[in-house]
Amino acid sequence: GITNHTVSLGDLSEDAMADDLARYENYVSALDDFSYQKLSTDQQLTYDILYDFLSTQLDTADFYYYDELLRPTSGVQSELPILFEEYAFYSKDDVEDYLELLSIFDDYFQQVIAFEEQKAAAGLFMSDSACENIIAQCQDFTANADNHYLIETFNTRLDKLSSLEEAEKEAYKAQNEILVKENVLPAYDMLAEAMTNLLGSGSND
Repeated sequence: GITNHTVSLGDLSEDAMADDLARYENYVSALDDFSYQKLSTDQQLTYDILYDFLSTQLDTADFYYYDELLRPTSGVQSELPILFEEYAFYSKDDVEDYLELLSIFDDYFQQVIAFEEQKAAAGLFMSDSACENIIAQCQDFTANADNHYLIETFNTRLDKLSSLEEAEKEAYKAQNEILVKENVLPAYDMLAEAMTNLLGSGSND
């Protein structure tokens, strides 16, 4: 039933972080208005989880650059392809949202790179071994551009969507292939180059 949504991979800017913190403070204030004792057991559990999460975010706000977006096993560079590979198509809108996400892939990776550069400037960049791992992952991801799995898996899922005409499917397949080759793969090349430039910036093993 969600009809009005913004297609986005997120915003990593400091302004966005400040907006998040302000919103979290408002949420905590709203939670404080509840009478905890009047809540059901399930509601108290939800309250506790929300309060713990929001409080932790506020308490650790000064440690913004300690976060690591590019963890070797669970960073955005490894998780995003899995999310796209498993992205479910239930309607034409889903397909168009997916393609719009691919179109902003390079912009998002530019934000990731800027964040890593800021981490390095603060003396909080990752270790050399972790950095080399990220570079290798990016190189592996872009190794087979012509038969890339983000092209193959998209085509397979699209073929199963019976609500689309064959001509629409072919047009979407062509658009996806262009976006993968001209947005997604170059974004990974750009990330690999940036990480290569930052290699050696980390001060902790």
